[in-house]
Amino acid sequence: MGGSLYSAGVTEVTKQQPQTQKPTVKRERQLNVQETIRRLPEFCDVTEEVLLNTLQNLMMEAFLGELVLTARPRIIALPPVSARRNSCGSRRLSRGGADPDRSRETRGGSSGS
Repeated sequence: MGGSLYSAGVTEVTKQQPQTQKPTVKRERQLNVQETIRRLPEFCDVTEEVLLNTLQNLMMEAFLGELVLTARPRIIALPPVSARRNSCGSRRLSRGGADPDRSRETRGGSSGS
């Protein structure tokens, strides 16, 4: 799949122009490359497989009773980027996980309504 990008009409441009390109030219070139990649049959095949797998997973979860469409979505909050980078073994709670009432609601506990 690596060589198909060049066979689809995308040319190598780093040798054609100097490094002092305007950001708009770089952005336009990047958009052209992305558009060309999106038109490749391999990209379409991978996209279709991802969507099919996602739908199959959702259908299987619904069949097993794990997916409840009427339930409120869970809030999964990651710690701030600086905390993740500085301490990989840290057990600090993020802002989203500190409220016990909120976590009880998301697990299906009684919320008073």
